[in-house]
Amino acid sequence: MKTAIVRAVTVVAAAGVLAACGSERWANKPRPPVPVVLTGVVARDGTSVSPARVGGGPVEIVVSNQTRSPQTVTLEGDRVRERTGPIIPGGTGTLRAELDPGTYLVTASPGGGARASARIVVGRRRGDSSDQLLLP
Repeated sequence: MKTAIVRAVTVVAAAGVLAACGSERWANKPRPPVPVVLTGVVARDGTSVSPARVGGGPVEIVVSNQTRSPQTVTLEGDRVRERTGPIIPGGTGTLRAELDPGTYLVTASPGGGARASARIVVGRRRGDSSDQLLLP
């Protein structure tokens, strides 16, 4: 009796494992490109972003405010407009966007003050990250 129960459980478990294996409907879509992290600085003499040229895809821009007043940083392009909240003096802010080929401006502006811009040139889209290991 005990042997029959063990066999039945084994057969049911094996059937469940086999049913879960392989599906013809699975879409093996490529993963998006790995995000590129750019660094930016807002200083008294202007705004800069490095590197100034990247391939298209997801981008994260970390901006440091090195002025004595809060700054709001904006990323503007053809179909993109992202803005940070006010970045306190000595603080950092982050902009995240999916960028297509084109030219984008990173602009820093204190409340009603002067504006300074940095330019980012985005080339053709970067390759997918499907063959890269240990990515988040």
